[in-house]
Amino acid sequence: MNSATMLKTIYIRNHRIIQRNLEGISAEESLQKAGEGNNVNWIIGHIVASRNGVLHSLGQSPIWEKDVAKPYARGAESPQADHAPVDLTDIVAAFNQSQETILAALDGIGEEALLAEGPNNMSVGGWLEFLAWHEGYHAGQLGLCRRLLGKKGAI
Repeated sequence: MNSATMLKTIYIRNHRIIQRNLEGISAEESLQKAGEGNNVNWIIGHIVASRNGVLHSLGQSPIWEKDVAKPYARGAESPQADHAPVDLTDIVAAFNQSQETILAALDGIGEEALLAEGPNNMSVGGWLEFLAWHEGYHAGQLGLCRRLLGKKGAI
């Protein structure tokens, strides 16, 4: 299995887990915070905003413009209903659209491009793998948030 195929497998798995964890969560529920953690809206929005880095590394356009992604950047406060968050349906649509673009780009990338120098002293492939790991970390948080909202575990 080549690197692009491995990366595709990881992104497909992440997508499936994230989708399952979001099933049955309303836009209103996505804004509820449990303790000091981030809410579902912020976590999935952060995943989408982080996918801008994946898309950039694959030579693709960002899924969200900077002003849309900014409230979901690392360290930003979880949006609440009164802070005009992006609607959960719109976030999920952007997530799904980014998935299609990532998979298509990985279909067309060669091993040489993945071995090229990328951000943070990593190869492009290494950076994409790190971002996939980061996404998986947040997929787990969505599972925990789901349970804190009183929903049955999805995985």
